[in-house]
Amino acid sequence: GRVFLGGRDVTALPPHRRGIGMVVQSYALFPHLKVKDNVAFGLKAHRTPKAEIPGRVTEALELVGMAAYAERHPRELSGGQQQRVAIAR
Repeated sequence: GRVFLGGRDVTALPPHRRGIGMVVQSYALFPHLKVKDNVAFGLKAHRTPKAEIPGRVTEALELVGMAAYAERHPRELSGGQQQRVAIAR
């Protein structure tokens, strides 16, 4: 098959270069990490400069209405809240 985004064939691009993400039903959060660290994980994996990470984490959590939960662990959140953290990540 082929993958099209906005009418553009992105099949040959590696998934991390397609400019999209996905959220799986199981949330895929690390239970031992705080919310803010779960969101930061992807940024670190993509080698985002360390100085940028805290601001980007805060921005992402604010976008999904979860900034007030940054210091909590996933087990302390409802399913819907966990899903929003996964979206922020």
